[in-house]
Amino acid sequence: MLRVCQESELPDQVLVLDNASGHPANLAEVGALLDFSVFTRHQTSLFQPMDRGVIATFKVYYLRQTFMELVRDFDRSGKTMNDYWRSLDILKVINNIDTAWE
Repeated sequence: MLRVCQESELPDQVLVLDNASGHPANLAEVGALLDFSVFTRHQTSLFQPMDRGVIATFKVYYLRQTFMELVRDFDRSGKTMNDYWRSLDILKVINNIDTAWE
């Protein structure tokens, strides 16, 4: 990060924001009091490792776990996919998240 700041001649102390839509729209007013820089969409993944594939990998594991549970449920009880999705509750989702994260 420091190297990028030196190469782009940013001040030593600068608030760097990603391009999330949740940031306030009135940043220009704050800019008079604070030096800040906003990443473009393609720069964000360079500085936030979660954007580099961790989230995508987690989603793959989560979907795999959920579909494995769906197939097991289908094999055991002969329920349809619609029955499985209707029976899915927050506890099952949290358990699938836990298993996927592990």
